[in-house]
Amino acid sequence: YPAMANGGGGIVHLNMRAHGPARGCYTYRYIEWSIAVPTLLTINNYPLAGKQPLIVFARRLLPNLFVTWAYILASWVAEVTPDPTMGWFLVTLSFVAYVVAVWDQVVIVQEADLDLHGYWFKVAVVTLKEIVFALYGIVYLLGIANIMSSLAEQVFYTYGDVMLKVVQASVLVVVRNWEDLAELQVLMEQKVEMGKEDMSRLFRRASAPIFAISQGGFVIAWNEHLARVSCTTEAEAIGKSILELVQDASKPGLKLAIESCWSGLSSGAVQVLMKSHSDEQPVQMLLTLILQRGSGPSSSITAIGQDLTELAAMKAMQERKARFTAVLGHELRSPLHGIMGLSGSMAEGTANAMQKRQCGMIKGCAA
Repeated sequence: YPAMANGGGGIVHLNMRAHGPARGCYTYRYIEWSIAVPTLLTINNYPLAGKQPLIVFARRLLPNLFVTWAYILASWVAEVTPDPTMGWFLVTLSFVAYVVAVWDQVVIVQEADLDLHGYWFKVAVVTLKEIVFALYGIVYLLGIANIMSSLAEQVFYTYGDVMLKVVQASVLVVVRNWEDLAELQVLMEQKVEMGKEDMSRLFRRASAPIFAISQGGFVIAWNEHLARVSCTTEAEAIGKSILELVQDASKPGLKLAIESCWSGLSSGAVQVLMKSHSDEQPVQMLLTLILQRGSGPSSSITAIGQDLTELAAMKAMQERKARFTAVLGHELRSPLHGIMGLSGSMAEGTANAMQKRQCGMIKGCAA
């Protein structure tokens, strides 16, 4: 455009196909179109490439670019050639080539992956470009038919070129930023999923018994350690009320602790007896309840347990040992006291030195 403005329109030919007064054919404009339009097509279609390698996408788009370049060249030659037959043939050929390019553009859109982020927005951008190009073709024919003045035609081309490129560039920037944000969102979701998987793995394989319940009190998670301790598998526990999995004596305390945890009043510990399918004694646990806040139904309570069964068994064993020691001590003290008293009396009642020594030894051993 600076070259056209500073050079009196640049290279100007007489439009041989126009009716009525003489009209100029500005060659610089066609040179600009032959370069800018294929470039615009490439940038415009690239968002539809998806995950295709650039070389594969360029190879697919090359026929469309060639046909586009061909109809721009044909439309220029049609105006400057003095041969009427050849001129009108080239006008027809240029519009046929344009239709072929539009048809190929439709095929490219259909070949694109429908799962592309913003697919329909990208299709709308391509459609806008084709509508503007169709308007260019209509104005081209109106100029030849002298329905539109030469000045109006050139003004339309000038403002149309500038506005199309500005709008397309702005839209493509938006599309690119949109894709970047979509990629960041996908990466963030992948990181979140990986974090969830790691937490789930840690939850399942933790060395402490852990379970989680929903707001209704139903089990939504049951780890492997708890399954081994309680002899209740994850499949058996999931979906059941937690109160069904504890003994009747523990239900009131556990229910009160859960209600307090939901209300946020406390997240302390509660001691429960878990039901067990094995023939051994019930599993005694100390549960620490932790409220996991979420949005509505996503809230849950995670219970981390400490198995008190072995500790309780050890405590009971120590109590039995203490009772046994007390009984044994009581049973032994009376005979020993009798032996000590009798041996002392015998030592005092005899004059034999040997017997005195033997009775002293008996008393000393009893003491």
